[in-house]
Formats: sequence, structure tokens, C-alpha cells
Amino acid sequence: MLQETHLRVADQVRLRKGWVGQVFHSGLDVRNRGVAILVGKNVLFEASEVVADKGGRYVMVRGRLQGEKVVLASVYAPNWDDAGFMRRMLGRIPDLEAGGLIIGGDFNTVLDPSLDRSSSRTGRRPAAAKVLRGFMDQMGGVDPWRFVRPRAREYSFFSHVHRVYSRIDFFVVSRGLIPRVEEAEYSAIAISDHAPHWIELEMGEVRDQRPLWRLDVGLLAEEEVCRRVRRSIEGYLD
Repeated sequence: MLQETHLRVADQVRLRKGWVGQVFHSGLDVRNRGVAILVGKNVLFEASEVVADKGGRYVMVRGRLQGEKVVLASVYAPNWDDAGFMRRMLGRIPDLEAGGLIIGGDFNTVLDPSLDRSSSRTGRRPAAAKVLRGFMDQMGGVDPWRFVRPRAREYSFFSHVHRVYSRIDFFVVSRGLIPRVEEAEYSAIAISDHAPHWIELEMGEVRDQRPLWRLDVGLLAEEEVCRRVRRSIEGYLD
């Protein structure tokens, strides 16, 4: 999933690299905004519905991925706190009852100001984030990276204006897909001014297993957590 492609509609062909089998793009007739979903040649995907924003802010595709019903969405939200956009965009996601949701991109907002910003002045949760969080609570959406790192800090963007790091690039997937998530990582900022974020999911046959649990090592810095662990160990040894 790509954001800020800055490609005109006529230039979408430039996204068709050697490994790309299908391209779903939403852009303008000028080099501004633009989002895309690229599907590899070796990935079995059959699209049945495409929703493309004329303003180049999002593109959504409903179909079958490796035989499973899914809705894919790539989003580039405005760089101001625009709850109205978030509400309109989420309202256009097609037929959530038809399968799992995988939505990713630059949301230009943080879900948890206390963890997803480097500034000590956390402030209140932005209005756009409240809308997104309400949607996640309603449909059972999960941020896979945060799911396995409940207290960790990592950032995907640095604002030179505000001198603050933030994690504004992330995925939201249906809770039912969490057992399929094998990796959720950020890479180093290199080509873009955002850190690439990627997740790896095992699609195809349904696997009967629980999500992979990982210890959030940041918890070990909290004295109360350490006391509770010590009591549990002492109780077990006794």
C-alpha cells in the first residue's frame, strides 16, 4: 500500500513494476496526493469492487485474497485533525460483513497520544483518532503492531514544524485476522520522510492457533509490574 504517490491518473502505469500484477490507484490530474494498492504477480487476488476517492485520499478494494474474502484499503488522511474526513472515509468501506478488513496508510493522527508521540505534552486524543478508535471498537479492529507491543514506543514520522516524532502510519485489521499476523515492523526512514511499515499475514487455509505473545520489555521498567512478578515467582516456589 502506497501513499502520496504524486502520480496523475495517466501516470499510473509507472507503478507496474516487474513484480506487480495488479494496480489499484486513486489520484488527481495533477501531481498531488495519490494512494495505491499493489498486488504481486504471485498473489492470488480477485477484485469484485473498487472504491476510489477522486481527491486521491483513499482507494478500497473488495475481493478474494488467496481464496478468502477481504477488504483492502490504502489511506492518506489530511495533515490536520479532520474528523469529518475520517468519518466519510470509514463510511465508504464496502461490505464489512463480507470478510476481513486490512486498512493501512498515513492516518496523520495518533491512536494513543501518550505512547505514539515523543512529546511529553501528550494532550487529548485528536478528534480524527476518536472517530477511528470508535470504528475499531465497533467492528473489532486491531492495530497489529500495538497488539504485540502494548507499551512500546516507535515512530514513523518527524514533524520539523512541531519538533515531535509520532507514529501516524499503521495498519488496522479485523480481530479475526490477528492470528494470521506473523510480522509487524517499521523500517528505517530512507526514501520518504515516513518510515515504511509492513505486516506479514498468512492467508489461505485457516490455522487454529492463538496470536503470538511477546513480552513488552518496557513493562520491566515499571516497579509495580516487577513487584507483582516477584510475588508470583515467590508464590510458585513456595
